[in-house]
Amino acid sequence: GATLPNYRIRGGSTYSMNGGQVVSIREVVKHPEFVETPRKNDIAVVILQEVFRLSGSLNIMYLPPKNIDIPNGIPATVVSWGFESEQGPIHNSLMAITLTTVPLEQCQQIYADDADIKINEAVICANAANSGVCSGDMGAPLVSGGVLIGVASNHKGCGSQNYPDVFTRIDAYVDWIMEVAVAPSS
Repeated sequence: GATLPNYRIRGGSTYSMNGGQVVSIREVVKHPEFVETPRKNDIAVVILQEVFRLSGSLNIMYLPPKNIDIPNGIPATVVSWGFESEQGPIHNSLMAITLTTVPLEQCQQIYADDADIKINEAVICANAANSGVCSGDMGAPLVSGGVLIGVASNHKGCGSQNYPDVFTRIDAYVDWIMEVAVAPSS
């Protein structure tokens, strides 16, 4: 995995530059079969130097069970400090948007001719009218029913109704996440 001694994570604050707790990153472990283009196995585990202290503004996000059924048409929320448009600027306060999951077959048809984005069983597609992930949002959590079901992996434009956003399915990687998180390499 990569070591990132100068990077830190802020938790328990809705602001990117102040409040909450700040913890250093010990290591980032990318999935061993990650492929950049077309994106595949787009997931990593961030190992922290120390644990966050749970509080009223900082709590645990649950992992889904393996092979969880994620129905089409359910609401799911993305939370991020990312850009509002391709040109930025990045937000200082946390933004949340609610998307709706899209049938995998529909998403596969939409992206069928796109060499950079391939849709398979290890992703979730979701969108909303005039809203969605943008630059700076990759890796942002997709949450439904208090469970982390995905992380932002790919998008075409910012909030394009015609192109659903693509998220890596967490349930497809639960065994790997637990293996890496329980026994980090350093």
